[in-house]
Amino acid sequence: MLVSAATIGDVSIKHALGQGRSGSMPITGTRALARAKSAGFASLPISPEHAAAMDGLPHIHADPFDRMLIIQAQVEPAHLLTSDTPLASYPISAIVV
Repeated sequence: MLVSAATIGDVSIKHALGQGRSGSMPITGTRALARAKSAGFASLPISPEHAAAMDGLPHIHADPFDRMLIIQAQVEPAHLLTSDTPLASYPISAIVV
């Protein structure tokens, strides 16, 4: 199983933006990465190939982190585990939880 650098970055930003607010991201990126590693996840960096593959990605979803996850799922290939239903509209193997 993999954890993307995009996921850790997204968690970090959401935590920093929401500090002190109810319903904000309850975990830092550092802690999310540590938990993923302790659960046996391997790190998936963002490669130049991932970035270049975004050229042809349809604009179904605007979030840049989610778009990178979609590309990584296509390029690797890998399953994408998400709670974001619109991501399943892309031609990837998405598991919506």
